[in-house]
Amino acid sequence: MMNIGEFAALTGLSVKALRHYDERGILIPAAVDPVNGYRKYGEDQVRAGVTLKTLRDAGVPVPEAATAAGATPSDPAAGAVPIGALEAHRANVLAARLEEDRAHARAVAIVQSLTRPVQTVECVRPAQPFVATALQVPIDPATAEPGSYEDTNDDAEQATLDLMRALAEDGIVPSGPLWITMRATDRETVDLLCCLPVPHTLPPNWGGDGVEAGELPARVELCAVWPGDSAELPEGVIHPAVVTLLDAYAHHAGTTDIRDVPDIRQTATGTSAEDWTVELAVTLR
Repeated sequence: MMNIGEFAALTGLSVKALRHYDERGILIPAAVDPVNGYRKYGEDQVRAGVTLKTLRDAGVPVPEAATAAGATPSDPAAGAVPIGALEAHRANVLAARLEEDRAHARAVAIVQSLTRPVQTVECVRPAQPFVATALQVPIDPATAEPGSYEDTNDDAEQATLDLMRALAEDGIVPSGPLWITMRATDRETVDLLCCLPVPHTLPPNWGGDGVEAGELPARVELCAVWPGDSAELPEGVIHPAVVTLLDAYAHHAGTTDIRDVPDIRQTATGTSAEDWTVELAVTLR
């Protein structure tokens, strides 16, 4: 038998750690003096102490390290259990590192996108009749269902095709490119409005349920133009042009609280994803 100091010197565990492991029932002394409370450890506990110290130094969590240290020398798996604990811990570390690498790459992409030049200009726009259909989309990417953003893109494309078909049936040709705008609904979702400009104002009930017909009044807009490939941007991240637009809006003389602005309109033009130009606009007056 040996006292706690001797056992600590042999195993590399500190006296404080040995007391802690005793209190948690992980490495219990072979005997405790009933008078002075001194702990005594048996020679056959050295293996467990060394194993416990080794695994903890490697970062193996206490429960797994304690289980491995508890394997008896006579057990054929006594050597395999600590190795298994180490390998399992390494797999967890590598998985966590992979997630960190992905998060790092995502962060780099976001920061770099925010440094891309985005031109802001004031534009005078005439009144613009439009028709639109709304889709509900999640606000927070972290709580969104897997694949929901891909589904939203597909749904928006289908909704636009449905609108174009309905217009064609009435002999109406869209007078410009599609624009997208968002309308807040609650804390979890927003309405994504897919809007097509039309040459004249349509009746309010045109298109039936789920379709909105209206008109943007003549206005002066603040526009931000992104001459880049949106495919480079991480999924679910606010577009850098929106950030630039809000910066410019905040410093524009005479602007009101952004919450008083009806919407931010996004238009993408180009022949392919590689040459898209994204324009975002907000009404100044």
